[in-house]
Amino acid sequence: MASRTEADSVRCPLRRSTSSTDIVKQIVAEIQAGPSRWCRAWGAPQAAKRIVWPVRANYTAHAGITAIRLWIEADANGYTSPVWMTPPQAMRLGGKVSRGQRDVLGLYNADQIERLPPAYYDPAPPVVDPVKRIKRAESLLDLNEVVIQHSATDACYNRLHDRIELPPFEFFTTAKAYYSTLAHEIIHWTGHPNRLDRRLGARRYGDVGYAMGELVAELGSAFILSRLALSSPSRAHADYLKRWIRVLGDDYSALLRAVPHAHRAVGFIEALAQEKLCMKQC
Repeated sequence: MASRTEADSVRCPLRRSTSSTDIVKQIVAEIQAGPSRWCRAWGAPQAAKRIVWPVRANYTAHAGITAIRLWIEADANGYTSPVWMTPPQAMRLGGKVSRGQRDVLGLYNADQIERLPPAYYDPAPPVVDPVKRIKRAESLLDLNEVVIQHSATDACYNRLHDRIELPPFEFFTTAKAYYSTLAHEIIHWTGHPNRLDRRLGARRYGDVGYAMGELVAELGSAFILSRLALSSPSRAHADYLKRWIRVLGDDYSALLRAVPHAHRAVGFIEALAQEKLCMKQC
């Protein structure tokens, strides 16, 4: 049987949560306090300070989805050199791609290439990442049933493939930003017909039904972070919600209509987390 400390990794933070009514009041106050200035909490500038950034044969940095794909590949395979190049570039440098190597977007890492000048094999200086994963958040949000693909430049729930697509953890400014975004997308995931079958009338991106779905997901994220004792409602939640309240004609009562949906979604997630914990104890 797991110790009380292990069992409480999911349950304990729930007892310290702020009530949903208080959360909604604080969010409304934040919204009314100033203009919306929501921005993404992930991306290349943040990642460049925290990971070994992939570079070209001339040592200029890769960008966008290419950089993410190359970094993921290097991390998965333990490549030490940050340099990536095409076979013709390798040949011009006197090198040749080793037999059996697999490319990524037509590129190969220096570790996969023979006979390059020695400097190309020099490992990049290690990066000490000050942003650490949070155990209690992992206990609640790392669910067996959820498929997460950490290879995207944006965050979304892909309804067609029933999976969550996120940038890697290292691309977020803070651990809180990662878990807030993950929680938001898992709330969307709970609305699938095979789960809570949440029907809000969305027909296309940006319509009223879509806006309600975003309110539910962001409120659910705020509730989860409160339950995990990671934060009180933040300006980031308020700014994001304001974007979608505007679609609803600045109808703040829409937040209250979204609360029951968010509660059901959070309860669904907590039940799955408890089930996973019980399976580990058996």
